[in-house]
Amino acid sequence: MRANKILQFTILFFLLFFLVSSLYNYTINNFILKTDIVQQEQLLIGYDTKGFLFKEEEYVKASEQGEFQVLVSSNQRVARKEPVAQRRNQILHTPISGMVSFLIDGHEKTGNPLDNAHFNFAEIKENYEVTDKKDQQIFEKDEVILKVINNLRRPSIYMETPLELMGEPLTIGMVLRVTFAGNEEAYRLRITNLKGIGQEAMITADFLQMPEDYERIQPLTIITEEKMVSKIPRKSLVRSEDGHGVYKVEKGFIRFHPIEIENEEGNYVLTESLDGIIEIIINPRFAKEGKFIR
Repeated sequence: MRANKILQFTILFFLLFFLVSSLYNYTINNFILKTDIVQQEQLLIGYDTKGFLFKEEEYVKASEQGEFQVLVSSNQRVARKEPVAQRRNQILHTPISGMVSFLIDGHEKTGNPLDNAHFNFAEIKENYEVTDKKDQQIFEKDEVILKVINNLRRPSIYMETPLELMGEPLTIGMVLRVTFAGNEEAYRLRITNLKGIGQEAMITADFLQMPEDYERIQPLTIITEEKMVSKIPRKSLVRSEDGHGVYKVEKGFIRFHPIEIENEEGNYVLTESLDGIIEIIINPRFAKEGKFIR
């Protein structure tokens, strides 16, 4: 009788152990362990610099001192010789067709910096200012009231970069790609002229596509290399004796995969160590090598 009770207790214990273990594994696998699909994306690597953008821009100036009534608004499209301002019976017309702007920085007539003996980009970057004349009414004689920008003409750009920036020497006609700060889109531009002083190259280039928005002094990155990388949440990293890795799901089993961190972006790290599309454990605290999760 006693032996039967011991046998029953043993069976009950193992059943209870099996149920608790199964419930634990089920909870870990389905409610605690979280996975995510990681895909490869393109990483653009380059040289950070600033560019001076220029295009056809024409002033409309006050013909005399006094108050002028402005007849157009900012970003308005105007035709050549269209009235844009007047004082008494004097009417001022646009010299070209384009878009109206009241933001004046004094560099509208600079043109190509490589053709301007007085151009000093370092000084311009340090002292650059923009004046908004939108609400101004009283002007001195020959003072700029507004400008008209030929928006149908792509802008050109001047940049100063290391001579050995690319894998091959910079040459006239070479096509470069740049990204603007805060914008992932890469713009293509063709070098039209360049000069070298010491280890620095002074480049002018034409955009082969129209930037949607840009500044006179434009922070940008000249792309020198691109590679395919995987973007991994930092919280999914597992530290090993040899460095870092992740737990990936392979045929339902958890497998440890070492990685090399190439770069960092906020709460993510970038790596070339993963190929294609993979599933990883994003909260690896309860993960274990070789464990079956589905």
